[in-house]
Amino acid sequence: MGLLESMADGYVNLEQVAGRKGEALFKPGPNATPEEKAAFNEKLGVPKTAEEYGLAAPEGVPVDEGLLAIAPQLFHGANLTKDQATQVMKGYNDHVIAQREEAQRQAQNRLVEGQQKVEKEYGSSLEEAKQIVDRTVRAHGKYLTAEVLEVLRDHPALGVEWTMGFLREIGKGYGEPSRPDGEKAAHQYGGSLTPDEADRKIQDLMRGRNPDFAKRLRENDAAAHAEHQRWHKISSSRKR
Repeated sequence: MGLLESMADGYVNLEQVAGRKGEALFKPGPNATPEEKAAFNEKLGVPKTAEEYGLAAPEGVPVDEGLLAIAPQLFHGANLTKDQATQVMKGYNDHVIAQREEAQRQAQNRLVEGQQKVEKEYGSSLEEAKQIVDRTVRAHGKYLTAEVLEVLRDHPALGVEWTMGFLREIGKGYGEPSRPDGEKAAHQYGGSLTPDEADRKIQDLMRGRNPDFAKRLRENDAAAHAEHQRWHKISSSRKR
């Protein structure tokens, strides 16, 4: 039953109650006093104060504290009965729940589709790719927390496929057998970066501060991949 139908039924019920008691119920005219209007609203079932609506979000529904704070005042100003206010809030909460469930459904679909794309793209080399990604996560565990990985995986513009590819490209530079130290590493790997400087470049890339370079990596730019691997070689060259 819709809100308007419910309001109509409420008025019918009130008229029936008033009729049984032998008491007529007349809407106050334009010149009615505030007291007369208040008495009429009270007979309809409008609470005397906004606080008497007692609104609350159902369990499991994200609470909009701002709405819960202002809604009683709005309902009271509109002379809604307690039942009417409850129905309005129920309609709003049902809408929020439906939106939440739809968002979860879409996220699950993206996850499944992303996993299928990854399996198709890597084929028999999937396990090797996963090992490289695991190395990346271990090496940058301070930044690549479970929460961060979940955000990357579930983001509509990124997802499983992009996250897997991105972390795999980062991890390609790890596991090198030769690890000369400090400035020797910078010289051997064709540049003047120190390990700390290489670390900063890697961290900036991971934090999205170098979007143009990240785009080149995603597009398999050979020069970008070579430079990216050079950073990792220099970074991993410091003595442990």
